[in-house]
Amino acid sequence: MKKNIILLLSLFCYVLGAAAEDKVYISDFSIKAGETKRIALCFDTEATDITRLTGTVTMPQGLTVQNQAASGYTWMSGNAVHTGGALVSYNPSTGGVMITGATFNAGTGAVGYIDVMATSELAATSTITVTGFKVKKSDGTEADVPSVNCTVTLGEGQGEGGQQGGEESDELTFAFSPSSLTLTKGQTATVDVTMANGMSLTGMQATLTAANGLTVTGVTQGSRVVGTFNYKSDTGNLMSLGSISGNDGTVFTVTLKADDDFSGSTSLAATGLKVTTASAKSISAADITLPVTVVGPITLTLSEENVTLLAGQSAVVNVMISTGFELTGFQATLTLPENVTAEMSNKISDYYLTYKPSTGRIIYMGGMAGESIPAGDNTLLFTLTLTAGDDFAAGGEMTLTNIATTTSAAQSIGVPDVTLPIELYETTAIKDALGVSSAAVIYDLNGRKLQSAPTMKGIYIQNGRKVVIK
Repeated sequence: MKKNIILLLSLFCYVLGAAAEDKVYISDFSIKAGETKRIALCFDTEATDITRLTGTVTMPQGLTVQNQAASGYTWMSGNAVHTGGALVSYNPSTGGVMITGATFNAGTGAVGYIDVMATSELAATSTITVTGFKVKKSDGTEADVPSVNCTVTLGEGQGEGGQQGGEESDELTFAFSPSSLTLTKGQTATVDVTMANGMSLTGMQATLTAANGLTVTGVTQGSRVVGTFNYKSDTGNLMSLGSISGNDGTVFTVTLKADDDFSGSTSLAATGLKVTTASAKSISAADITLPVTVVGPITLTLSEENVTLLAGQSAVVNVMISTGFELTGFQATLTLPENVTAEMSNKISDYYLTYKPSTGRIIYMGGMAGESIPAGDNTLLFTLTLTAGDDFAAGGEMTLTNIATTTSAAQSIGVPDVTLPIELYETTAIKDALGVSSAAVIYDLNGRKLQSAPTMKGIYIQNGRKVVIK
């Protein structure tokens, strides 16, 4: 037996001969305490040039609207024959109704449906007020429409109840993709909300709530959604008025930002998930939650602030990483000054960390073997031995750019670039130095004292200072 019983009330929207004038009304009905019913807002007209219908529908105490978000506007599927498939905007807090952009066909029929549930506070006889309705015509003029209040009678016995938002269906499921998220402080990322339904729909709504430490900075509609899409940042409500293709995939994308001063566990929730079918049936889906972890930023640091090289000389630089969680992947591009080469050693993984000098690409794929870069500060990632070639004659910069890391959940997190200045050691030709002081004492790099000025190219020590002959 179904959990929910929602009865669609046509409410006798019959044409009783030619309509003498326009009229908006809800037919009288009876409802039991705890029962949910769908009531029809009807519109009789002989005009064919109406483009908008507005007014107010106010519920009595004890009769609550079900097909709505936590606050703000909700929607109801319009009657395709009478309004050309238009959707009705309805604000339960004010009772305001607006149908715009529709083509109202002459005749009578429902223009929208509202799900209501009776509580124990509903009086034996009460009234739904239908007031202040106006039509706007294609020429821009407006006219009042007579409206008729609706009498609601409390039936005997207890209704079988109903779930807020209409019947829940196992065929309708929403999910976050990815199913979990890790962010660094101040980082922005996007997450998709997918829907599996297997049916064609005419509307969708939800409420997004970001817990402490997170901010929703934007929501955009997915490719499956065609029509009006609106997100209100102050309430978290989103509403789609238009067709949604009957297949699986993304229906909207959420952009999240982690607060600069927050770290720890938090979450994003999507609640009040509801859709409307082409037959005006309202279907609810289970709430979904996205776990989010916020940690300090991932950074690369170098053991040296700068390096000075002579032709043929080498220097060692350690590359270290600081991360608040394990990483299963790392990549970067190493760029060196002209006539400087690099060799990699002391790697965190001899097999899964590689460096290609021809392209400068550094790639770590530890996740392939169940390895990871552990959480911690200044973990040695690898060592670079920088060597200046014989033609090294000018300084420059070593840079690590396009740096990205991968978490165990296959999420990519970028890392700021790193730069290391490499300078040319200033030298004086030995023969020039000897011209200044004939008493100069010269040694080779093996510590042997030379009896005369050297004539071969190389590096020598003169008066405690390195000099070079080219």
